[in-house]
Amino acid sequence: MSNPLKKIEIDNKKALLIIAIALLFVYLDYAFVLKLQLRNLKNSGPNIQKLKNDLSDLSLQLARMQEAKAKQQQTKQDALAKAKKFIREEEIPSLLEDISGAAKENNIELIQIKPLHRRQAALNTREAAAEKFNPILISLSLSCGYHELVRFLSNLEGREVFIAVEELEVSARQKDYLKHKVTLTLKAYAEKKP
Repeated sequence: MSNPLKKIEIDNKKALLIIAIALLFVYLDYAFVLKLQLRNLKNSGPNIQKLKNDLSDLSLQLARMQEAKAKQQQTKQDALAKAKKFIREEEIPSLLEDISGAAKENNIELIQIKPLHRRQAALNTREAAAEKFNPILISLSLSCGYHELVRFLSNLEGREVFIAVEELEVSARQKDYLKHKVTLTLKAYAEKKP
């Protein structure tokens, strides 16, 4: 029969041998592998910090670039919104009403407004036929002061429709020296019908 004490002694020796081997592996792991890894981690600490800084700088620059791109697109949209447009021929009466309304807004007495015929507006009929737009001349007779006239012209310039001053003649009135007789010819362009 085997002695139970001897079995326990053998089991204790086996357990001590297993613990000793495990401790040897832990020591060897610490001495060779873990020490090198810790040293590499200490050395890579500044590199990690540099990479973090580079990433934050890159994120900031990317945000600025996206903001600049958004501003550029907004600027393009604003420019398109502010771009002058050319009217269609059927919009000429509406343009005359707008001009009349601008005159009223600026306290200008509108004596007469009339569009000139396209034949009168086109200097050379061959050039006019080749062009995509018909020039429309609008003759205005006004009675106003200089300041009202300037505000009126500024108001017309700020409109979305392209209008240019073709001719301007200002003459003094005998009765009221603050009001002047103004003859004004405006030029707009109407798209030709296809």
